[in-house]
Amino acid sequence: MNKKIMTTALMAIFLTAGSAAFADNDKHNNGKGHHSHDRGHDDDRHHGHGKKDKHSHHHDNGRHNGRGAGPQHNYYKGGYVSREYRQRQYVVNDWRGRHLHAPPRGYQWVQTGPDYVLISISNGLIAQIVLSN
Repeated sequence: MNKKIMTTALMAIFLTAGSAAFADNDKHNNGKGHHSHDRGHDDDRHHGHGKKDKHSHHHDNGRHNGRGAGPQHNYYKGGYVSREYRQRQYVVNDWRGRHLHAPPRGYQWVQTGPDYVLISISNGLIAQIVLSN
């Protein structure tokens, strides 16, 4: 009986110690969650790795130095474009000529000032941003 109690107590101690070690490891990621093992990168805002295409558009989903798309730089991924930019004259039909990828079904490219924004046709939700210099 004592042997069974001792074995159970030791197992509980080992399991608790292992959990504590994992919990302590989370303190070192500065609140970044389990995705902080990025080998020296601050976060994921540098998707383009400093490379630009031949028209100097940044493909970083609108997070280039905190600047948004559009004339007032106020359009960001996850936001919505105003009704003005959902009108026909802003739709980019020649997306190949502008070195943009094909819009998925239900989406279209619109030009907001010098920038391009991929939006949902149904509600104007911004899926991607391509900033110009």
